[in-house]
Amino acid sequence: MQEQISQLEKHIDDKCRELHQLRIKSDEKSPVPNYIFETEHGKTTLIDLFGDKESLFAIHNMGSWCIYCTMWADACNGLLPHLESVVSVVLLSPDSPTVQREFADSRSWKFQRASFEDSPYISEQNVCDEPETYPGAVAYRRDEDRIYRVNSCVFGLGDLYATPYSILAMCGVSPNDWTPQFRYD
Repeated sequence: MQEQISQLEKHIDDKCRELHQLRIKSDEKSPVPNYIFETEHGKTTLIDLFGDKESLFAIHNMGSWCIYCTMWADACNGLLPHLESVVSVVLLSPDSPTVQREFADSRSWKFQRASFEDSPYISEQNVCDEPETYPGAVAYRRDEDRIYRVNSCVFGLGDLYATPYSILAMCGVSPNDWTPQFRYD
C-alpha cells in the first residue's frame, strides 16, 4: 500500500505543479468595481486594500461563527509574513468591523480586515455560484486604478488549503472523525 501512496503523492504533486503554472500563466482577468468596505477605521475601497502591492489575496470568510473558516484563516495568518512579502492580504466577512476586530484579537490574527456586510461585493465576487458567502479566496491584480479578478478558489474539506486534514490522514484520522474547534482543551 505504501507504494500506491507514494505513486499517488507523486501524481498529486505533478498535478499541483501543473495547477500552479496554469494559475500563474492565466491571462484571463475580469475587471471589477472598486467596492467600498467598512473597517474599524472607517470606509475603505478595494484598491486601498492593495496598499503598495500589485496583487491582493482576499480571503472570503463566512464570519466568526464558522469553525471551518476560522481554521483556514488561522492557517493564512501563520503564512502572513511570507505572503505579505509579495502580496497584500485581507480577510473579508459579513461581520461588523467591531466583531471582526474582537474575533481577530482572540485568534491573534494580524491581517487587515474589512466587512462587506452592506455591499454588493459578495454577491458579485463570490467563489462559487451561491448567492451567500462561501469560504474561499480571490486573487486580484491592479493596473493603476483598474482592478482585475485573476484567480479564485473554494475552500472545502481536504482541499489544498486545509493542511490539518492531510497531516491527520497521515496519522490515520479520517476527515469524518475530526472537526476543527475554536479552542481545544
